[in-house]
Amino acid sequence: MATHQAHFTIIFVTTMLTWFVWQYNPADQLPNQPYMFKKIFFYSITAGALSALGSYLYNRIYFSATEEDFSTVLNPGRLIGLNVLACLVAGCGYIAFTTLVKKNGELYFNFAFAILSFASIIIPITIQLPLEIKDPAIFPGLAVPMHFFPALAWFTVRPLFVKEGSEREAGNEKGDI
Repeated sequence: MATHQAHFTIIFVTTMLTWFVWQYNPADQLPNQPYMFKKIFFYSITAGALSALGSYLYNRIYFSATEEDFSTVLNPGRLIGLNVLACLVAGCGYIAFTTLVKKNGELYFNFAFAILSFASIIIPITIQLPLEIKDPAIFPGLAVPMHFFPALAWFTVRPLFVKEGSEREAGNEKGDI
């Protein structure tokens, strides 16, 4: 039952964020903002897809190396949903930091994202696993690296969405996002 509620929550939040992106245009309320809200949304979705792919592949490699199945805790649907959701939340954080902190907002966001990734590793270390898992001590070896995948994917796909030279030379410190 809890698994279905988690899936429903992830789908609901993702759907609401998608609806919000298509309905809300910050250029109407914030005409001086150089970034495009929809571009950040697609940046987040792309990073989430890359992060989900990396998590899924790492999950399969870890399973083949250890022969321990953690699919009751981390199934592919949950991996994909959580990675996409993490990157969508990161996109909202990026907008907040670059809007509220005019100078070096992206730098502060990057630090916050990295710090939150490190802080989140406490979750797989302290989680209570179901009793049917025969070796729960190796679960953190699977889950801890996955907490860094959203940040890694976010920083990896950045060059696809940000044009460094033209906007920065024109006096805009945020790039063309």
